[in-house]
Amino acid sequence: MNNKYLPTQRVLLILLACALLWISLAEPVKAANGPFNGRIAFVSGRDGSPDIFTMNANGTSQVNITNNPGIDNNPAWSPDGTKIAFESNRAGAFDIYVMNADGSNPLRLTFTVENRNPSWSPDGTKIAFESTRDGTTDEIYVMSADGTGQTRLTNNSASDFDSSWSPDGTKIAFVSLRDGGFEIYVMNSDGTGQTRLTNNTATEARPDFSPDGTKIVFDRAVNSLFQIFVMNVNGTGQAQLTSAAGWNLSPDFSPDGTKITFGSTRDGNNEIYTMDTDGSNQVRLTNNTPVSDTVPNWQPIPKLDTIGVFRPSTGQFLLRNFNTAGPPNITITFGQSGDQPLAGDWDGDGVDNVGVFRNGQFLLRQPRAIVNPITVNFGQAGDIAVVGDWNGDGIDTPGVFRPSTGQFLLTNGTNTNNSSPPASIVGLSGQAGDRPVAGDWNGDGIDTVGLYSPAPRCAFQLSDNNSTVSTTFQYFCVAPPSSTLTGDWNGDSVDTIGFYSASLAAFSLSNHNATPITSTEIKVSFGQSGDLPVAGDWNGGNTAPDSGVNSPADGSSQAGQTQVFTTTCSDSDGWHNIWTIDFLVAKSLGQGNGVPLALWVQFDENRNVIRFYDPDLQTWSEGVPGANVVLSSRFADLHLAQTTVTGSGPTGSSVQITWGVIFKHDAVNNNYKQYLQITDDAGLSTGFDKVGSWSVTGQ
Repeated sequence: MNNKYLPTQRVLLILLACALLWISLAEPVKAANGPFNGRIAFVSGRDGSPDIFTMNANGTSQVNITNNPGIDNNPAWSPDGTKIAFESNRAGAFDIYVMNADGSNPLRLTFTVENRNPSWSPDGTKIAFESTRDGTTDEIYVMSADGTGQTRLTNNSASDFDSSWSPDGTKIAFVSLRDGGFEIYVMNSDGTGQTRLTNNTATEARPDFSPDGTKIVFDRAVNSLFQIFVMNVNGTGQAQLTSAAGWNLSPDFSPDGTKITFGSTRDGNNEIYTMDTDGSNQVRLTNNTPVSDTVPNWQPIPKLDTIGVFRPSTGQFLLRNFNTAGPPNITITFGQSGDQPLAGDWDGDGVDNVGVFRNGQFLLRQPRAIVNPITVNFGQAGDIAVVGDWNGDGIDTPGVFRPSTGQFLLTNGTNTNNSSPPASIVGLSGQAGDRPVAGDWNGDGIDTVGLYSPAPRCAFQLSDNNSTVSTTFQYFCVAPPSSTLTGDWNGDSVDTIGFYSASLAAFSLSNHNATPITSTEIKVSFGQSGDLPVAGDWNGGNTAPDSGVNSPADGSSQAGQTQVFTTTCSDSDGWHNIWTIDFLVAKSLGQGNGVPLALWVQFDENRNVIRFYDPDLQTWSEGVPGANVVLSSRFADLHLAQTTVTGSGPTGSSVQITWGVIFKHDAVNNNYKQYLQITDDAGLSTGFDKVGSWSVTGQ
C-alpha cells in the first residue's frame, strides 16, 4: 500500500493502526517487463533508515545499494535492467531519483514537493509518477527519463496515484479516490480515456500488468487484512491468490510472467515472498525480524544482442555483454586471418556462438566444452556469408550473397558436421558493391535478408519475405573499411542496423529501421583498428550466479604457516558462465583503499588466471593455477602451486578453488571477515557476501 493513502495523517483512519510499520517503507511501482528474471529490489530498514537493497531471485546476496540517512523508497527497475528509479527525501521533500543498478550515480529528476512512486514506460523513455505540486492531492504526471518534459495526466479533486504502465506502453493503470473509495482505473498513456475497473467498498491498490498484458495483479483489503488478487485487464475475472493471515501487499509480476513477488506480515514481520501466478508455491525470501523488508520489484533482463569483434591478427573473438565501452567479457580463440567472422545460435539453446566462413565452408564453434567445430559446406570462394533463422525454428543456419550474380542463397539444412545442405535461391537481388545483411525486421521470429548500397545511395533495402523489398531507408554514407551489422540492440525482438568503423574502432547502432536516419542511438568505442564486427546474445539472458561458501568458514592460522581455503560456488547456467570469483579476508569492505585488507585474490575463468591484489601498491599481479609461482604482498603470499581450480565437468554448474595462502606478521589480527563475490559473463554479481570470519595469530 502507498504510505500516503492508507492510514496516515492525510487520510481518514480507515484501516488498522498496525499498518504504520508497513507504511513507513511504502510499496514499489513496477518496472516494465522483460523476458528473463534478474534481481529483486526492495526496501529495508535493517541498517537504520529505509534503504534500497537488491537480492537474487532466491533471496541470496542481499546488498544495500543506497545506504543513505534519508528515506529511500519505491524502487522501480528500468526496462533494460540497468537502472533503478526511486523516491527519496535525502534532499528534504520526497523527489524522484534514478541510479545505476549497483546504486552508483544517483541523479535527481524532480525539484518540487512530494514526487513519489516512479514507474517506467516499457521503452524506457518515460517515467510516470505522482505529485502534489499543483495542490493538496496527488495526481499522475509523466516525464522523460532524464527529468525533462514533466506533464500532468490526471486532474481531479481526489487523489490519483500508484501508476503502472502496460507492456505495450499504451495504457497506465492507477488508483483513484474520485468515486469515494480506493479503486483501480486505467487510462491511455496520454491521460485520456480514464476508465474504472473495480467497483466495491474494499480498498484496492498497487495494480501491476502481467508481461503479456492480459492480467493485472493488485492488493485488496479483506476482513481488515490485505490479500493479493488478479483480474483481466478489463476488470473481469477477479480471483484471490493469497489467504494467509496478515497483510499481503505490493504484488509485482516477474519479468518472465511465471512468478509474483510480494510483501507479507504472515509470519509476524514484513518480509518478501514469491509465488506462482496461480497463488501456489508461496516461498519466503527474507528473514530480518524485527526489521521490515518491503516493496519488492523484479529486475528485467531483456534478451538483446551486444557487440564484439574478430581480430584477424590474433585469430580471436573479443565479445562484450553490454553495448558500452569496456574490456571484453569473453575472449575466444577461433579462426584465422582472411576468415569472415560469424555469430549465431547454431543449436537452438538461446545463446549465440561464433564461427567463420572460409572458402565455401562454414566453421561453427560449439559450446566451449567441445573442441572441434561443425563444418558445413555451403557457398564458394568469393561469396559473402550471412546467417539467420530462416524458418523460425530457433536455429541459425548458413547463407551467402554472391556478388557475381547479385543473388542470395540460403539453407534450412541442419548444422551437421561435414554436411553439404541444399540451397534455395532468394528472389531479392543486388548488384556489385552491395553489402548483405540479415535479421528479423518485423519481430515475427524469422530472419530475412537485405542489402546496403554504399555511396552515393547510402540506403538499406530490407525484405520481410526474402523476395521483395519491404523497407527502404537512407543512412549516412559510411566508406570502407567500415562494416555493416545488425542486431536487437534494445530487446524489442526487432533487429536493426549498425556500422563498425574499423579505423576508429567504434560502433554506431540504431534502434530503428526507418527513413530518414540522421543519427544513431548507441555509439560505442570497442576493439582496435583492423578488427571486424560481430553481434549476438552471448549469454542468452542468463540467471545470476549463486552465492559461494568457504571452508573453513571460521577459525585462525598462524603467521608463516600455510593455510588452505576452499571456495565452492555455482551458476545454474554452468560454471563456465562464471567470469570472476573474488575472495577477501578483510576487516570490512572498502576495495582495499585504506581498509585493513589481509588478502584479496581473484580467479578469472575466462582467462584461466589467478589474480592477487597488493593493498599497498594498489596493483594486481597474476599467474596460472598450479604454476610454481608465489604472488606476494606485505600481508600474505599466495602459492599458485597449491592453488587449484576444479569444475564439475564441461557443462556442470559448480566449481571449487583451493587457495594456498601464507599470512605474514603484518596481517596479525583477530577480527577479519571472509567475503566472496561471484560475477558471471553477463556482469551479474552476488556482491560481496560475508561468508565467515578469520584470525591471524603471531608466531
